[in-house]
Amino acid sequence: MRRTLSIGSCASMPMLALLERVTSSNPNMEITAEIKSDDLLLQGLAQHKYQLIILPHIAEEPDFTYQECGQEQLMAALPQDHSLANITPFTGRMTYSNYPGYLNKDNGGI
Repeated sequence: MRRTLSIGSCASMPMLALLERVTSSNPNMEITAEIKSDDLLLQGLAQHKYQLIILPHIAEEPDFTYQECGQEQLMAALPQDHSLANITPFTGRMTYSNYPGYLNKDNGGI
């Protein structure tokens, strides 16, 4: 019996992390994956196009089960002489903490 898992994601990095984890634990599983907008992902999940989707937020869809699966830290880099370089939030570290879906070795992921 051949098993196929269809995954949709809002971005490439969370999808790549998930794909690595799924393929290492299920080497014989066929996997399809694509990046789409949040609306198309939710529509695809409702229509059974995907078995799993990755979103940056919990959607207002009562028929789905949600689980936070990680956080992502982002950095904005500007030249020191750029006009925005001294304006908050560019003067310090920015953390985008409500981005479910991205796991790395530092935060308990793969």
